[in-house]
Amino acid sequence: MYQDAWMPAALGGIVAGVLPFVLRPLLRSAQMFDIPNERSSHSQPTLRAGGLAQLCGVVVACTISLIADVDGVGLIALIMTGGVAAGLVGLMDDASRGRGVNVVIRAALQLSLAAAAATVMGVLLGAPGWAAVLGAIFVAAYINVANFMDGINGISALHGLSVGLAQFVIGLIFGLSWLQTCGLTVAAVFIVFLPWNLIRPRMFLGDVGSYLLAALVGIGTVAAIFAGVPPVVAISPLAIYLADTLTALSRRAVRGEPVLRPHRSHAYQRLGATGLGHLATA
Repeated sequence: MYQDAWMPAALGGIVAGVLPFVLRPLLRSAQMFDIPNERSSHSQPTLRAGGLAQLCGVVVACTISLIADVDGVGLIALIMTGGVAAGLVGLMDDASRGRGVNVVIRAALQLSLAAAAATVMGVLLGAPGWAAVLGAIFVAAYINVANFMDGINGISALHGLSVGLAQFVIGLIFGLSWLQTCGLTVAAVFIVFLPWNLIRPRMFLGDVGSYLLAALVGIGTVAAIFAGVPPVVAISPLAIYLADTLTALSRRAVRGEPVLRPHRSHAYQRLGATGLGHLATA
């Protein structure tokens, strides 16, 4: 029942909304700054890894779901644990002070956690092995898609709100209470970060936040498909991010440009360059 979704989402959102006040001085002491590069849409060093607050909010929501034993708690715990694991991989990147985790190690970690989540989800929901393989690839790929797209103020917070609410509605339509809880939690914990993107002194979610968001909605999407939601319905909330990223990478590949090198050819970057502004573009 949808009533079960409100308490985990509300308490998770409160924690995620309050914790940045505590995190800011800690992140500053740890010198967790995002230094502008050729891909950046900002011009000054800005605190990153603020997404630790969202990660803690998800942990609280998961804990409340377990304590209250809400309907579908096993699937809720799996989706949220997968999201938190991905967030911790992102935190490793944030803590590397610009050096970044080795790309092979990072990809292996992303694929491993995606494979673990998709495999267990497939067993629980009766999906065939080949579907679990495709699900793992999709989740790992979407983690990178969301990271590519997290380049302007407000875009990830609004993405979390829109996709989370969409998954909540899909859960209502198809009677999936666990998707309702996960979707509403995603919406709540990410929209509360929006003021930190817009009001000075600003702070970024960082890789911990973008990895967390992508894994939550990616695993949730795969689980919804395994549970019988038509793929076009389950994937549709992610369509804007997928379309922008795949179009940008395809254009670079056709031109013979390195597809993984930082660039400014995403649609959101080109819109921002017109003077539209970060929030309007997002």
